[in-house]
Amino acid sequence: MILNQINTELPTLKPSDSLGKAHKLFENSSIQLLAIVEKGKFLGNILPENLHKTYPEQKVSDLFDITSKEALEESQDIRATLPLFQKLNTRNLAVIDAEKRFLGYLEWNELADEMLKSDFNLENSGIISLGFHQQRDSLANIIRILEENRALVIKTYLKERENQLPELNLQVKTEQLNFLVQQLERHGFLVEKAFHLMGDEAENHSNYDLLMKYLEM
Repeated sequence: MILNQINTELPTLKPSDSLGKAHKLFENSSIQLLAIVEKGKFLGNILPENLHKTYPEQKVSDLFDITSKEALEESQDIRATLPLFQKLNTRNLAVIDAEKRFLGYLEWNELADEMLKSDFNLENSGIISLGFHQQRDSLANIIRILEENRALVIKTYLKERENQLPELNLQVKTEQLNFLVQQLERHGFLVEKAFHLMGDEAENHSNYDLLMKYLEM
């Protein structure tokens, strides 16, 4: 659930606002994405790159054709929000309810804190890495498949790669890693590698360092 981590203090834009106002908000605050809201309804997002080659007197509504319409749902698992942070390259995302009412923003530091709260435990733990198609694949669906097969997803990290699909890395707590790989492949996911965080102490330290690199901790 995201509700407890929502920030309701950050600014938003109305369709009738000028792009000059958007410029000033980006310049004078740490916000990296501005939600477009009218009468409480979420209409889209303005990102700094949307303002390139525009004029201050233009209206936010002039950019509707190029703005992102993506947002997080309030019922979403906070750990499943990582791919959208990576995709939009922002440190805050709009949160909406089932009727697309704007509720506030989820900030990146809240996600990072939640991930850090998960204890790293080598016992029955492993890493699964797969190619992640952002338009087709769903992290929430991947987590559901794993949890239905008695695995606990501890951490996730999406790593961008040049000229390749992004690499989604998941740390899972399970006693049946190979079976999980089979289940993911049966559902059409491209698993690139999987390994247990087990073995001798040197191997454990090596794998731990690799996981920390994935998570950029």
